[in-house]
Amino acid sequence: MCNEIRTKNLLGLIVEPYEGRWVEPLSDASMTRIFFSSLGSFLVRKVTIEDRYHRGTEYVVDMMYLRDLEYRDGYENLGCKVFFDSNSEISMIEDHDGSLYHPRDNFWEWAKLKARSAVFVYASVEYLMWYHMIYANIPGMSLRMFLPPDHPVRLALTPHFFRTHSTCNQAEHLLVVEKGIIHRALPFQYKGGLEKFYTDMMTSFQFSTYPVELEQRGMMDNEHHIGTDGVFLHGILSRYVSNLVDEIYPDKMSFMADPRLKEHYEFMSKKIRGVTSEFNMSNFKMVWGEILFRVTGAHTSVGNVAIYALEPFSVNFRMKEQDKGKVVGSREAIAVMSLISGISCLQNTRISHKTGRMLFMTAKAEHMLD
Repeated sequence: MCNEIRTKNLLGLIVEPYEGRWVEPLSDASMTRIFFSSLGSFLVRKVTIEDRYHRGTEYVVDMMYLRDLEYRDGYENLGCKVFFDSNSEISMIEDHDGSLYHPRDNFWEWAKLKARSAVFVYASVEYLMWYHMIYANIPGMSLRMFLPPDHPVRLALTPHFFRTHSTCNQAEHLLVVEKGIIHRALPFQYKGGLEKFYTDMMTSFQFSTYPVELEQRGMMDNEHHIGTDGVFLHGILSRYVSNLVDEIYPDKMSFMADPRLKEHYEFMSKKIRGVTSEFNMSNFKMVWGEILFRVTGAHTSVGNVAIYALEPFSVNFRMKEQDKGKVVGSREAIAVMSLISGISCLQNTRISHKTGRMLFMTAKAEHMLD
């Protein structure tokens, strides 16, 4: 009934929102939003000669990595490739065994369910390993380790890492471990499956700026959020960091003369693969501009799992082999998404809350925590 209302736009009495939020969530059109403006936007790329199966195929999301993980008995292998045409409309799905599915095929809705489930699983592990454990955890840790509580750079950047270390600590005990929430929810064995997934994701990480990443994937000129809002936000945050540094350090000499800032940067360059080791003002601005982009807008785009928990048949990462061809939901999938969303969401700020202390703790209080 909900989907029918969305599709008919409440009998035409209400104008359709600009971004088309009321499209049917299981439709072909919704796949464009998922893969170009949400979870899949950090995986989609232009096709290569090896990818091109038929005329008109323009973009692909390759999740065949999932094919080679070890699965528990009875669960469907989630490995697949999802293809889109030049209008970013879904045109074909290649299954892990090489089978091809096209719109209006008998198994098309089932294949789309697999594609949505696969990108959810793939993006969620990338989100945890890259965005939480690397982009957020290491810079936030470095600020506290090397800069004193009253250092202007630490005071300015610390609010962007509110609850970061608490979240990573929770993830270590709830999400990463064997028989944790994620292991129980996903179809993989732990050894050779989920543990390998985590390890491969961490070892494959390579620091890159968002514009360079888009150029490498051939997505810089894409008209969806991946190539518009994403690029604009990256520019805004890069300029914010640049102006902030210029406000604190009147010239390059004063910047280079800060030994603690140099120690802070050197730590990040050692811990984040791909960050240049050369300490100068230009590199500092570039690296921190990228970090803030990743932990704000990019983080939200990849990690907003709550929107998928609203539709029972949107994803099912516990698909069963016996259900091939059927669009079947999963109570466990919905419960896990809702649980993780509830744990990770911030409390609504009230007037009674000491918000100033929450974000800008005094130097004395910070020193006590150190």
